[in-house]
Amino acid sequence: MADPPQKLTLGARVAVAALTALADLGGWLVLVMGGFHHMPHKRAGYTVFVDGPGAWVMAGLSFLLAAIGAVALLKDLGYSVAARGAAVGLIMLSPVVYALAVH
Repeated sequence: MADPPQKLTLGARVAVAALTALADLGGWLVLVMGGFHHMPHKRAGYTVFVDGPGAWVMAGLSFLLAAIGAVALLKDLGYSVAARGAAVGLIMLSPVVYALAVH
């Protein structure tokens, strides 16, 4: 028989919460700024502005990371499946509504 899942420690909760918040913030920054700057390699003296589909994918991955982190935290804290679904909906649908309204 399998052991019951263990609760996250306080340090793990703080780390997941920070990762979730930063991923959500990063997704919004990419979305609002219309892209992001990328340095091709470590010693490049310049950056390339990435916009269009590449930026949309990066923002989507950031929001997905934030949604997964929120679900992990809410599950660890004992919230219902409905609450976790609502959190994912809020994190994933608000950028879609923003993108449709702006573009």
